[in-house]
Amino acid sequence: MWAEYVLASAIWILVIGILPTILHKTEKPDFLTGIITTSAIAGITTAYGALGLWASAIPSALITLGWLTLTVQRLLINRKAEQPLVQLPRWLTRKDF
Repeated sequence: MWAEYVLASAIWILVIGILPTILHKTEKPDFLTGIITTSAIAGITTAYGALGLWASAIPSALITLGWLTLTVQRLLINRKAEQPLVQLPRWLTRKDF
């Protein structure tokens, strides 16, 4: 029982920590990072719920919603700037391999 409260406390700290990024107008993680993180945390949230760890599942669902929000914000920023959703790192696009 105590372990769930430790998990829940840590997740609530993450909920608070993600708020400045959500509220900032332009500083957002890359789109692909958002998709991967949202999917992973949604899976963790599902596992918490399946195990009946509701004190951890609820804030984990909020983190999932937060990352989904960041992903949609990045999508909208990229569309407005007419940038591609996924950009390869420069070292992958060099021609001198």
